[in-house]
Amino acid sequence: MSSRDQTRLFEIEEELRLVDRRERFLDVASGNVFLKCLSMLRPFEMALGVALCMLGFLVFLSLLLTNIDKAMNSLGMKMGYQLATRKLPNPIDIVLVYAEVIFPMDYVLFFGIALFFVLCVMSTLRRTGIWFLWIRMYRIRPKRTRPQGLLMMVMTLMLVILALNVLLYSLTPQYVTFGNQQYWGNSTNGVLTLMPCSTEAPLGECILSQNSLLLNRFCYKAWIFGAIYYWASWAFLLVSLLGFCVSTLKKRSSMLEDSMNRDDFDESDEELLRI
Repeated sequence: MSSRDQTRLFEIEEELRLVDRRERFLDVASGNVFLKCLSMLRPFEMALGVALCMLGFLVFLSLLLTNIDKAMNSLGMKMGYQLATRKLPNPIDIVLVYAEVIFPMDYVLFFGIALFFVLCVMSTLRRTGIWFLWIRMYRIRPKRTRPQGLLMMVMTLMLVILALNVLLYSLTPQYVTFGNQQYWGNSTNGVLTLMPCSTEAPLGECILSQNSLLLNRFCYKAWIFGAIYYWASWAFLLVSLLGFCVSTLKKRSSMLEDSMNRDDFDESDEELLRI
């Protein structure tokens, strides 16, 4: 038998193993009471999906408005694109500032937004695996992930949580910097009125949070990092838009295809049990 025929025979045997595994999976799933109960929760799952899609759209819109505001009203590249006063409205920022009045509603919303980012990253790692450039290093599979893959996933999540400290500053600039603090100031017609705190407020009237103070000083002293972060946020928005278009146009895979594929035969269950 030639090497070409051996390769073809190996591919056919692999297809037969995949079909047999899928058949056994369907037999187990058809008699699973838990999966049948989950099908009854499908309307709630759809409602949750719509709510998360709306949250994702608000996050995208808030970051876009903040970047546009920086492009139009910031102090320039040499100052790390810092904003003295925010001109454009930010929907998530406005909601969090008003929610701060009802303790601890703002904490719950802020934690939900941070958790949304972490869950999105975990879902992406579950579907795509760990990649280095164009090379897939590890797949994330329930009870079948290699230890090296788990370590890489944990390291990725640590970097994501670290990046959230900076990303949330652009997502909710007023809430992260001053919260709902206000001060008495003169309006355009000279009337004394309550105004939201900003960096243009009189000295001692407003208190900056420690996180925003550290970030502003860092961007001022090393403006190149502030400029890099500004352009990286534009790249994040562009990649998010492209990812949304691809996921919308791409053919949806079934639960069976998500549960097992050809790569699941890289290591058999018996080999994992022996390890």
